[in-house]
Parts: sequence; structure tokens; C-alpha cells
Amino acid sequence: MPGGVVFYEANGYFLDDAGFAYLPEGPTPDLETPDFESPAFKHLGGAWYSWTASW
Repeated sequence: MPGGVVFYEANGYFLDDAGFAYLPEGPTPDLETPDFESPAFKHLGGAWYSWTASW
């Protein structure tokens, strides 16, 4: 993604998708796509976030 990187965790989080993201500008609304629905980000420090997305 422009300005950052989203890492997908293959095992996910229960039934949801999950992973980590490096987002120097923070999460933005344009991160939601048909393949990445309703992502919820948790700030870990600096530009790093964990995320989960339900389907």
C-alpha cells in the first residue's frame, strides 16, 4: 500500500483476518476494500499497528 506495509497473518484471529501494519501516517479510511472489510487497528508504538478485520 502507498506509504506503508500491511502484513497478513496466515493463521488469523479465530474466524477473522489479522496481522500487523507499518503505517507512518496512521490508518486511513481508504484501507477498507472489498477484500479487507472493516479493519480495526490497535497502535503498538511508533508507526506499528496490529489489525483484525471481520468478514
